[in-house]
Amino acid sequence: MEHSIISPEGSDAVQVITIFKAKGLEFPVVICPFFDWRFELNRQISWVENESGKLPAYFVNITSKIKDTEISGVYNEEESKYYLDQLNLLYVAFTRPEMALFISGNSKKPATPVIHWLDKYFKSGGFSVNEKGCFFTGTFIRSETGKKAVSGKYLITENYPKLKRIQMSFKSGQNWNTEDSEMKRTFGNKLHQILSKIKIADEAERIVDMQLKKGLIEEEDLPVIKAELKKLFSDSHFNSYFEEKSFCEKEIITSTGLKLIPDKIIFREHETLVVDFKTGKENTMHLQQVADYVEQLRSMDYPAVRGEIYYTLTGKVMKVN
Repeated sequence: MEHSIISPEGSDAVQVITIFKAKGLEFPVVICPFFDWRFELNRQISWVENESGKLPAYFVNITSKIKDTEISGVYNEEESKYYLDQLNLLYVAFTRPEMALFISGNSKKPATPVIHWLDKYFKSGGFSVNEKGCFFTGTFIRSETGKKAVSGKYLITENYPKLKRIQMSFKSGQNWNTEDSEMKRTFGNKLHQILSKIKIADEAERIVDMQLKKGLIEEEDLPVIKAELKKLFSDSHFNSYFEEKSFCEKEIITSTGLKLIPDKIIFREHETLVVDFKTGKENTMHLQQVADYVEQLRSMDYPAVRGEIYYTLTGKVMKVN
């Protein structure tokens, strides 16, 4: 049984929320406590491919022990990604308030956001220090508009989740039934994962093999997947997506902290093309999704940005300008 309380707008209450849940929201005042969590890069793992070795692919723990080995590049890449993720968290948290932001953290604990970024930034200038040694800037003015009426009514709901037995599927790729919507979705997801990782056409076979090694597709899937890829690449328009410099699944962080991940961004001589592959039926939401990608890239001053949606089932192309 779960209990929940819905707090009305007028109630004198504080909302406790995670940074992830706060994305896209705004609040008059935001308090960020405990911003001294320890950076723990050693909890990360990475997939390493080594075609020339006895073990062609394996997982490795990202620890300082591999910094001076032949896979030091893996460590450096994962370290950069990890710190970028931490910066993104700070960005989201610090851009939620409308009037005031309060941050607390222990400046003596090692390897934390406080030591790594915040303490240095605050000491770099532009901030005053109060009698308690806290940095501050600006003046916090309390609202004098009067208190809102406090609602005494709180809705408590009980939720009894219905237990369902887990259904396991043992259907192989050789028996894909085009009338079975569940199987179509499963196959579509696998195909989409492959397409979103291929930069040039010659990489297709290697990407399929990599997905197989990672256990993301099965041996039984290979005939159908390879046949589908052969059909797609026989389309000259589809093939043109893989002939020029491009980014695959490149993350774009918007000014509001929202993360956008288009399947493919292609850099042509006179234009920038954003492509999203859809393995299901047409949906108007797809147009809005790609339109958001286009708008964001235009705001980043990429030249002549436009978008396209390619539906793999029909080969239809929807243009988004």
